[in-house]
Order: sequence, then C-alpha cells, then structure tokens
Amino acid sequence: MIKKLCVLFVCALCLCGFASAHPHDDGDTPDVNLPPIVLAEDGRTISITLDDMALYFAELDGKDNPHIGCCMVVTYRAFAAGISEIWGDGIPERSDIEFTSALVSRGNVRSAKYLTGNFKDMNPAHRGKAWFTGADGSLISDPKQDDLQHASRERSADSYRFTMTRISTGESVTLTFADHVFPEGYFELRKKVEVEKTATPEEILRYAEEHALVDGHFIDKSDAWLFNEISSVHPVVVELEIIDRSTGKVVADFHYDHWHGGLPHIHEGEDIELMARYIDESGSVIPLYHGTRNPGAAYAMSARIADGAPAGFARVSDHGDHVHIYGDHDGDTYVVFQLIDRDTGAVIWESGRIEVEVEEGHLNMKMLAAIGGGLVLLIGAGIVMMKRRKE
Repeated sequence: MIKKLCVLFVCALCLCGFASAHPHDDGDTPDVNLPPIVLAEDGRTISITLDDMALYFAELDGKDNPHIGCCMVVTYRAFAAGISEIWGDGIPERSDIEFTSALVSRGNVRSAKYLTGNFKDMNPAHRGKAWFTGADGSLISDPKQDDLQHASRERSADSYRFTMTRISTGESVTLTFADHVFPEGYFELRKKVEVEKTATPEEILRYAEEHALVDGHFIDKSDAWLFNEISSVHPVVVELEIIDRSTGKVVADFHYDHWHGGLPHIHEGEDIELMARYIDESGSVIPLYHGTRNPGAAYAMSARIADGAPAGFARVSDHGDHVHIYGDHDGDTYVVFQLIDRDTGAVIWESGRIEVEVEEGHLNMKMLAAIGGGLVLLIGAGIVMMKRRKE
C-alpha cells in the first residue's frame, strides 16, 4: 500500500507547475499526436510539432530523453487555437505574433518563447513577442525564479488565460479554459499536495487520478470543449465504433488517430453491411438518419475509398445509418468513414483509413441454390427426354 501511494504521489506531481521548491518541473504526459503548427518566416513556411519542441529542449538541457510535458501541451493548444481564431486557415508570419500567458511555469515559458522564436539561437528577424504575468501582476518577457514560484503557489483556473494578438492589425483574442476542464476543488487539492504538503494519502491518490483526467482533457478534447470563447455548431467525434450488421458485434474501433480491430473480409461478388456509433465528447452517441426510425436526424454515416488507396477492388454505398462495402475483385484497399451533415452534405468528421480485404470468390448459398435449382431442372429434363426416347 505504501509503495502504491508513493508511486501515485510521484504521478500527482506531474501536473505542470509544482510546489514552490520545484517551480521548473513539467511532468510527462501520455502519447500526444496533435497537428503541427504552421508559421511563416518571410514567406517560407515552417512546421512545428510538440516533438520538435521536446527535442529542442532536451538538447538545450543536454539530455538524451526528450519528453512532452503537460504545460507544453497547454501552451501549444492555446497558441494553435489563437492562430485559428485570428488567421483562420491562413499562415501567420512568426514575427506578427504576440502571445501573452497568465500561466507561468518552466514548460509554459519555454514553449511560448519557442513558438514565437525567442530563443537566442533563433533568427531575431523572425521573432514575435511572448509575455507572461509576473509575481507583481505586470507583464514580463523573461520570468525569474520568484515569478515561477509565485505562479505555482497561486495557480487557479484563472491562470489558464491566454491572449493571441496579430501585431500588424491589433486584432486579438483571449482564450480561457472552461470550468468543466478541471474537477471541482481541483486547485485547492493541488495546493495541499504540491505547495502546503498537508495532503492525506487519500487526497494524494485523488489528486493523482484528477491530474490524469485533466491531462487527458488537454490532449484529447477539442478547442470548443476546452475554451470558453470557441464554439462549435457540430458535435465533436472522439470515438467511432464499426458494427457488423450481420452479427451486431463491434468489429473495429477508432479513437483519436488509430484503429483497433478490423473489418470482416469480403468475398468477390459479395458485400458486408456495416453500422456505426459515433461518440461525442460527452460520451453520447450521435443520432444518425434513418428513413423510418429517425427521419429528423441531422447526421448520416458515410464511407469512401481512401485517398491514394488501390482502386477497383471494392466500392461503397451509403444508406443513412449504415453502409455497404462491395467486393469487386480479389485484393486489398482502404476506406475511411465519415459523419455527414445531411442538410449541406458537408463532411463533419472523418476517420483514419482502415484496410478492406477482398478474397477470391466462392460459391455462396444463393449461388448454390441457383445452381442446385438449375441441376434439378436439367436432371428433370433429361429424365423426360429419356422416357420419350424409350417410347
């Protein structure tokens, strides 16, 4: 029991920004695979990933094991969301970005400075601006030890406030985390565990569990779920279950960026019929259109052959709440599944691709029945002809 609590205590300390004695720590997060942030430097585009940042910081520290801390993820998410809100699908010049953060931790400060190009070995001609809230409430560009310690002691939901500004136009957006990101009483518990060191073993265990939950939110949830200022008119799919309609069983499951399981094999000349459960961020199943059972549903299931996948082996047809995949020729290809807005036909969400295997044709029951019927007729006709000859 003691060993278990010690392990959980170490896990609990992985939340970005530790006790005042450890203001620089930024704990590891689970595997993260967020899209890259794309910036421009005098028209030349650069693509930045969390892995790039982790590798840079590891080399800076002389370490061989790059890691992605949760404060890195938080800053990365806020930075990317701010760009999306101001530039839309455009690519901002790095030097045209001003990023201000009320969250102050080692991982956060380093990440913001990296994204705005403010490390000494980066070209000063392409630097944006990064600001942080200091211990006295003023904006500073280079937080010191006292600022980090103060920020760790006073951390609250209000600390998760970020402002992205387009310097050339003055346009800006401030992003704050929604209340549901953090469990009730989370920061009070954090203070007892990390700052005051007065938490009971039970509180340490609860904090470790809540910390893991919050970390998951930072990684998996959409911008609309995380930030108060961003709204989404459509549900956000976080998981897709594919069901073989012939058995009613889930055969494949897509979560975030990968599949588990696989689709049933198809024989040439046959098809498989698949249904789906699209699950949103609240854990609810998104209703799908069906002509009689659910004619008012706003969304429908769809599938298509994946881009670049071999053609001619299979084809797909959509039927609202299910799809058919037909096996045309022996071979392998790939499909992706989509959630469609029925009013506009727009693709709301699309899965990664999954393999479809079409096997060499065989005699199915319908074919056997047809052949059997034909044989009966032939035999019958032969018997009749033989009788006539004898007559």
